[in-house]
Amino acid sequence: MFDGLFTSARALARHQDAPFAEERSRYIKHCVERGATALTIALKCRELLWAARLIDGQSRLVFNKEGLHVLAVRRSVGQR
Repeated sequence: MFDGLFTSARALARHQDAPFAEERSRYIKHCVERGATALTIALKCRELLWAARLIDGQSRLVFNKEGLHVLAVRRSVGQR
């Protein structure tokens, strides 16, 4: 799915080579099929890449829905 979204070879490689590429690609395909806009897809790709790297780097921790919500809130607060 990523190869249809990125024109830059570096961006494509960044997304394909990062953790959970298959899962992220499958979710992005689902969003495209549901009619998400290009801007929304781009945002989702960036956020999923961030989350995948974070989770992969913290593999010793157990993640659940609440834990991921806390990480997302921390990220949004940190960007303001």
